[in-house]
Amino acid sequence: MEQRDPQTALADQFIVDTPSVGLPWKLMVFSIVLFIFSLFIFAGVKFGYASYLNKRQETLKTEITALAKKINPDDQTKYVNFYSQTLNLKKVLDRHQFSGNIFKFLEEKTATNVYYTNASYAADGGSLKIQGVAATSEALVQQLSVFDSAPELKSAVLTQMRFKEANKVSFEIEFVFRDNFFVTPAL
Repeated sequence: MEQRDPQTALADQFIVDTPSVGLPWKLMVFSIVLFIFSLFIFAGVKFGYASYLNKRQETLKTEITALAKKINPDDQTKYVNFYSQTLNLKKVLDRHQFSGNIFKFLEEKTATNVYYTNASYAADGGSLKIQGVAATSEALVQQLSVFDSAPELKSAVLTQMRFKEANKVSFEIEFVFRDNFFVTPAL
């Protein structure tokens, strides 16, 4: 057997092939395929789908024009006025603090077996008198306890109570609201 120099044998073990210079060919082929696919998609959208959308737009414009000719101008004006009034009414009601706060309060705080028949509001003291009917006296007591625990009220006083037919109870309650009840936060 031939004897080798130990340093040469050690150097042969750690010899590494020199790396090739340049881009790896697989990455380049993938990039080219991706680029060609992107061009294909772009051309399809630009020339195919865009022309379809343009034709559809023209068709819709002619349909709208034909529809506008079917409706006489007086009806169009009436519809626009009605829509405008409805939109303005919605804006006013959304910003109307009194009815918005009162109705929201009553909706959230009313028990299921209670309904209201009449209401009157005195602006000077911030009091609201509500007349209503409860299915039972227990339902009225439950309703009063809900009003007593409501943070929106200074006081809730039962001013009148009458028993009606079939265990129903008619009542009148006077609310006095807190001073900040009708103030809504700034938008």
